[in-house]
Amino acid sequence: MFNQKKINIKLKNVMLLFFLISFACCDLSFFDTGVNIYGYNGNHKLIKIPVPEGGITFPIGFYDDDTAFVSKAFYIGETEVTMSMYFTVAKWAQENRGYKNLIINFDELRNNPVNPPVIVNYPEYARNYAYNSINTNSGSLKGNFPINGIPFTGIIVWCNAYTEWYNNKYKTNYEPVYTDNNGDPIKNALIPYLPYSPSLNFTPLPCITNWFDPAYETLHKYLNEDNGFEKYLYNVSTTGNGFRLPTANEWELAARWNGSNPENTVNKTINNIDFSSQSIKFIKGNSASGAKTYIFDEDELSKVAVFLFNSRDGKAFITDPTPDGYYHSLRPIKTKRKNALGLYDMSGSVREIVYNVVFIEINRLDIWGRRTGEKVLWPFAQSRGGSFRDADDTLSVGHWQYVDATAYNDFYGFRIARCSY
Repeated sequence: MFNQKKINIKLKNVMLLFFLISFACCDLSFFDTGVNIYGYNGNHKLIKIPVPEGGITFPIGFYDDDTAFVSKAFYIGETEVTMSMYFTVAKWAQENRGYKNLIINFDELRNNPVNPPVIVNYPEYARNYAYNSINTNSGSLKGNFPINGIPFTGIIVWCNAYTEWYNNKYKTNYEPVYTDNNGDPIKNALIPYLPYSPSLNFTPLPCITNWFDPAYETLHKYLNEDNGFEKYLYNVSTTGNGFRLPTANEWELAARWNGSNPENTVNKTINNIDFSSQSIKFIKGNSASGAKTYIFDEDELSKVAVFLFNSRDGKAFITDPTPDGYYHSLRPIKTKRKNALGLYDMSGSVREIVYNVVFIEINRLDIWGRRTGEKVLWPFAQSRGGSFRDADDTLSVGHWQYVDATAYNDFYGFRIARCSY
């Protein structure tokens, strides 16, 4: 005899299995973390860096061979800016405050003044997220993952947008930090270009990047005539009380801070300052932020950083650029141990762009990749902390790299800061 009850249970199980398979096959990015990509509610925490009255001098560099000075206390983000935070603010700012190019729809690219073939798709509205350049290697947007792929010229405009969004939500009167020479907040983000030279180690200074003609011609005109890169550098980096990028020195101070913990600290004399006698301790430059030993201790590094060896997602195709032959992807924020100040992911996750820009002389190339003999100056922004694709001294608190300030890179992100006065 048929057992109708068992048959019904089996049918339900089959239907449930079918539903789960169908669910898994769909691109349901919004459900990956349970956070809607536009669902940021303003819960981003800033931590005050307790700089003593009169300022503080601290070691810098991978070998702790120099010092830097920070004059006043400041706030810095507990975590990197997340995708949900970025998109919520960007969408609001574009719809309510006249901001442009923080989010770009594919259709808008056709009418863009920049040559479309060399544009990388910038963050777009959620209806196009499956084809987005900031999907990360895992293939989807996730609300509590760090935002990535935003160039320096987009980040500082977003900081202005966040200041206005914050004022609107909390009825504060913070002033946007980044203004043009008329004192008006910058609201138009430059659209990024393909990163032909994705990152540059500052030592020694490189002289080559693969700008292709006529793409370079179009970009040069866009930067220097139509919009002008100078306005993105007009203000002093710590001017104003709104949200901004940390400076390179602020970032390193926050990453190195070890409080009164004597473990893995700098104890030598640098520039006539004996750090062994200082009450405030700083971790060594060859260490990850919050680590108890040097950078090449893989076990200790795994406790504080998302990096090459713990971000693998299975065997990669042969075209994958990562040398170890695996796919690597981002992880949610706050999955690793915090440092002494309570900051997460200062090492690993995404390389964090800070407010430090240099102009590097590069060789212009023709359409066949040959040097033309013409030298041009190009803006590069400093990044810190290494990423989920790094496994070397890039992850250390004393190391820095430079990246094209106008270009997209999928393993670069940022965290915000604010003055304490």
